Amino acid sequence: MADVFISYSRKDIAFARLIQESLQQSQIDTWIDWERIAVGERWWDEICQAIENANVFMLIISNNSISSSVCRDEIAHALKNNKRIIPIIVDNLKPEAIKEFAADLPQFNWIIFERDQLFRIEDNPEVHSDKPEDSQVAMPKLPQFEEALGRLSKAIHTDWEWVKYHTRLQVNALLWENNQRNPSYLVRGTALEESEQQLLRATGKDPQPTGLQVEYVTTSRDEETLRQNEKLRLEQKARQRQRLVIWAVGIGLVVAIVLGGVAWGQRNQYLGETHVRATAQSVAEEQRNTAANAQVVAEEQRNAAATAQVVAEEQRQVAVEQSNIAISRQLAAQAINQIENKDISLGLLLSIEAYHHADTMDARS
Repeated sequence: MADVFISYSRKDIAFARLIQESLQQSQIDTWIDWERIAVGERWWDEICQAIENANVFMLIISNNSISSSVCRDEIAHALKNNKRIIPIIVDNLKPEAIKEFAADLPQFNWIIFERDQLFRIEDNPEVHSDKPEDSQVAMPKLPQFEEALGRLSKAIHTDWEWVKYHTRLQVNALLWENNQRNPSYLVRGTALEESEQQLLRATGKDPQPTGLQVEYVTTSRDEETLRQNEKLRLEQKARQRQRLVIWAVGIGLVVAIVLGGVAWGQRNQYLGETHVRATAQSVAEEQRNTAANAQVVAEEQRNAAATAQVVAEEQRQVAVEQSNIAISRQLAAQAINQIENKDISLGLLLSIEAYHHADTMDARS
């Protein structure tokens, strides 16, 4: 970005060179179109972009420039972007003529560089051109020229930080507008806060903020508010999800403890039933031992004893079967009670155990 854009008439190129070189010596960067030849839309786009990127628009007002359509278009574009405008008066012109040339030209920051008073025009015999202005050289008259140059430098650098920020903000706002106002080009975060503070402090300063700048910052704030609200909503949703997970884990632990207690009770019940079965088997084993002893004692009555042994074995089988049936019915009854109490899992386990003892209608039911 240049510090100063210099607008001038081609016929005033000698003075334009003098003022441009003087500003460059004062470490002020300038942008100036030396050719001043309109070559189409692309050329004009470059001119407009240079005006937008410059911090200050300096217009050399002379008899030549007020009749230049290019100078008129340049000042109109500078006014559109609320640039700091510094008119440089080189000819003794009537205020009406200047107003007719640029009706909206600010009435401050006017610097007088009157021809033949602060500078003079001389011909350079070493330069030969069809255009007289190409062979002309502007020579400063000291110290008057330096005094005017000091006033020009002061006009340029007043509220200089704001002037530079105004340019950056306008360039960003134009970039947003030229890209269909895409939200990705908006300002956010600390940069947005700085923009708002700069606009608040701009009251009474030159240049004033443009309508586009105000809209750009306002839209940025609206977008930032929406973004912050969405971020807050997502954070709240995440916290709710976290609380649900904690509750689910807690409930799972409670369920696990309850199921553990149920399983422990079932284990004890199963051990008790196992002990009953072991006792029955022990009794049957004793009966078999008794029958065997009787067989040894009554060897002579082997056939009768054998018959008695068969009878005893049948009785044992019947006893075991009756025991299993009794246990099965007992377990089936307990399963029905558990199901009626809504404990489906325990009821299912008891019914399966009942079926394992005896295939009864109760167990199947």
